[in-house]
Amino acid sequence: MTVASTVLASPGDSGLVLSNEAMHRLLRAVRDLAACRDVASVVEVVRHAARELVDADGATFVLRDNNQCYYVDEDAIEPLWRGQRFPLEACISGWSMLNEQQVVIPDIYLDERIPHAAYRPTFVQSLVMTPIRSGGGIGSIGTYWAAFHRATAEEQNLLQALADSTAVAMENARTLEALERTVAERTEELTASNRDLTAFAHVAAHDLKEPLTTIIGHT
Repeated sequence: MTVASTVLASPGDSGLVLSNEAMHRLLRAVRDLAACRDVASVVEVVRHAARELVDADGATFVLRDNNQCYYVDEDAIEPLWRGQRFPLEACISGWSMLNEQQVVIPDIYLDERIPHAAYRPTFVQSLVMTPIRSGGGIGSIGTYWAAFHRATAEEQNLLQALADSTAVAMENARTLEALERTVAERTEELTASNRDLTAFAHVAAHDLKEPLTTIIGHT
């Protein structure tokens, strides 16, 4: 399944109804995701698109790393948690991955699933955490607001459609990366074989010249 077909299938599957402007923004993000050839490019597209789609003050791209949540990158008005890892069971992004459910929290300080100590130094007041689902929760997209904000149904649908497209893009990118690694390894093997063959040819040529030199010397 392609990235585009995932989004086009979403309206009928989940009751997705979007305004023309929102759909235009989403399709632009999907187009950019379809062009990604590696995971880093996917992250770059998503961290900006997530914030733009719902006019958030910040967005994070989080990947599951065994039993931890790895905050790969972000786009925010102030620093959040880029490069940091948190236990899967003690992080709202982890909850979203494990339960494969989108989480809407208008006030983070009224939700016991939020690790308040990690959020207190930040600007975050409200958030939506959206799982990236591909045979299980492989990651999540966090979007954050500095003032109280209750995400609308359209915003929730936009973010889930983006996350579903991201899941396909991630799978495609990882397949391409694996293929490119295989090609690179095979190329290196062939290069090494050619070096060995060239070395053998030089030795063989030298060995053939020696008897001829001896014969010529005795005639």
